[in-house]
Amino acid sequence: MTRKERIIAISQEILDYLLSFKKQHPDFTFALRSRDHFQSKEERLNRGHWFQGGDYIFVPLFKPNDTDRKIKTLGFVISIDSRSNIQRNYIAISFKGDTFSPKEKAFHSELADQLNIELNDKNYGEKQYEHPNQYIKNLHDYLTRIRPIALQLLEAFSLSSKYIIPEKVFQKRLEKIKSIQKRLQEAPLTTFNESVVSYGLVVPINQILYGPPGTGKTYHTINKAISIIENIEEETLEKEERSALTQRFEQYKSEGRIVFTTFHQSMSYEDFVEGIKPQEPENEGDPVIYKIEQGIFKKLCVKAVQSKTPHVLIIDEINRGNISAIFGELITLIEKDKRLGQPEGLELTLPYSKTSFGVPDNVYIIGTMNTADRSVEALDMALRRRFRFIEMPPDSSYLKDKHIGDIHLKEVLDVINQRIEILLDKDHLIGHSYFLKVQTEQHLRVVFAEKIIPLLQEYFYGDYGKIALVLGQGFCTAKFISNVENIFAQVDSYDADAYFEKQIYMIEDTLKEDFDIIAAIELLLNR
Repeated sequence: MTRKERIIAISQEILDYLLSFKKQHPDFTFALRSRDHFQSKEERLNRGHWFQGGDYIFVPLFKPNDTDRKIKTLGFVISIDSRSNIQRNYIAISFKGDTFSPKEKAFHSELADQLNIELNDKNYGEKQYEHPNQYIKNLHDYLTRIRPIALQLLEAFSLSSKYIIPEKVFQKRLEKIKSIQKRLQEAPLTTFNESVVSYGLVVPINQILYGPPGTGKTYHTINKAISIIENIEEETLEKEERSALTQRFEQYKSEGRIVFTTFHQSMSYEDFVEGIKPQEPENEGDPVIYKIEQGIFKKLCVKAVQSKTPHVLIIDEINRGNISAIFGELITLIEKDKRLGQPEGLELTLPYSKTSFGVPDNVYIIGTMNTADRSVEALDMALRRRFRFIEMPPDSSYLKDKHIGDIHLKEVLDVINQRIEILLDKDHLIGHSYFLKVQTEQHLRVVFAEKIIPLLQEYFYGDYGKIALVLGQGFCTAKFISNVENIFAQVDSYDADAYFEKQIYMIEDTLKEDFDIIAAIELLLNR
């Protein structure tokens, strides 16, 4: 059993025990992994690692951390070595960073004192269990002895509401895990189609980056494609200049090793695989000749078979096309174990050319999918089973150092997205990339005029009242329609009174010279 497999097995065992403990203690909640960070080189949540940690398992009782603090508070840790053995099992207390209030620091210090845990100069300390392999027994001690002490101290320092995870939040994360468990049962890990590139870099052979608009899905396909072609970790590529990466990306495109396409409603099997296409006559008046032409995917596959080096197909907006019609019989052939060179490899006879065709195992497919697009709802189940889905949510931490005057863009994005999630859902949030290049107030006006406001108009279908709830009165002004005599045409037997005394919201033009964008955002933030 590999270390990853051992971590997943123990993770499930711990989850089962914690849920059994909750049955006897209904008010008990604990922290579960909510998502995989899109910059991570591997998925953990979607493969069954229910808690925080990479080569270890970290089980927090309370809200564990956020992207700004990089802290862990109180946690139960199981560390697993490269040979898949349990190396250590301990309780950790950590409150690193300068974002803690004096009250929070006092709580953690007192907790450490009561647990006889010595803190170092970085406010971190741990206490090991003597028998690390008895982690379930140690976990029981963590719940029955450590938890009551922590709860009493949280109450004493008036921090309960800040640290204890609400039942509603806990259940939401648990439901997500249950849905992943169901999917894993229906589709074993092998169907995630991982492949080894050249010298050991493991990547999904078919993957889709999904998330709301503006989260960098298309942007990150460049790094992922180059990572596959050059057999380099994405984390290493991120240290390079973007211009250098873009230049290499364009070079690989010109060589035919990377192909970029966008799916749309008119995309067809004939465009993607092969079809009969008319040829332009050599001379005027000559009859039109029809020939069988290879589509973009077949061309890439033929080239990949000849070269044996990795080739990448990037499909932007993959959910916009009719997947069944575009892929046709190839939807089966793109599975890892059905690729050419695999023991279960398949070849099919194509309908136009009548030739035998298979998909080589050195062709990688990267798709992007906008979750705010209503076409996601009709996404082909066959596609879902054959692709690894990698979530790319908004990440406001990219904006933590960006501000215009006293306006912090991280706070602006967080507030907007919090309101959208309440009024709609997390699939319709707004991405951080829209604010990344904002340097001046004019830039900010343009972002709201050309990105934020049009998205909200699309999201809420012209319900300007809800847009006003998101952006505030600085961006949306209310106009009160009173009972004006003869405002409507005279229509017999129709009562128009319901339309009198009505409030209508108007969206301000943020590009006007006299529009005060800073004042509008102050109102948005309820200042």
